Amino acid sequence: MMRVEIPPKRKGHQLIITFGTAPAESPEVSAEMLDLYDIFSAPQALSFDNIDKYIVEAHENIESAFENSITQKSRDLFEEEK
Repeated sequence: MMRVEIPPKRKGHQLIITFGTAPAESPEVSAEMLDLYDIFSAPQALSFDNIDKYIVEAHENIESAFENSITQKSRDLFEEEK
């Protein structure tokens, strides 16, 4: 397992990326896991009026990390979920 903490584009956020092997369904196959996690540290208490902004930023950080970690070959292998 490998865990990397990187500063994302948005100030106040911390992006944690974990990659490792996972239990496989059978010995003939391998399984991997990718976990993307955003932590936001607010400098002060947040109000409910502006919390959506920080949730959107966290989602954008995770989405950006995912899009930069997957290749076209992987996309073709997994197929897009509809």
